[in-house]
Amino acid sequence: MATKIGPPVFVLSPGGQALLVVQGANLNGSGKSRSAKSLQKDSRLRKGQVATETIVAFVGIRRTSRRARVDVPAIMREAEASLPALIEQQLARR
Repeated sequence: MATKIGPPVFVLSPGGQALLVVQGANLNGSGKSRSAKSLQKDSRLRKGQVATETIVAFVGIRRTSRRARVDVPAIMREAEASLPALIEQQLARR
């Protein structure tokens, strides 16, 4: 990414969200996604590109731990509660 559109810079948004932005990148004039490119070596725009001051390259994720996203004890309690009915159902088949 650093060679294609420029080095990412860490910033905090006014709401406190972590962002990686690229300054001085250029976007496709038609608004096509994933079209960011850097300037040419002589600092000119590429054909069909529009200059932008900054673009957001990545949005940070606040929580990445499994415990923050999944409640494992609650899943275990649900499985344990349904276990007697499952055993009874399997025994009734025989």
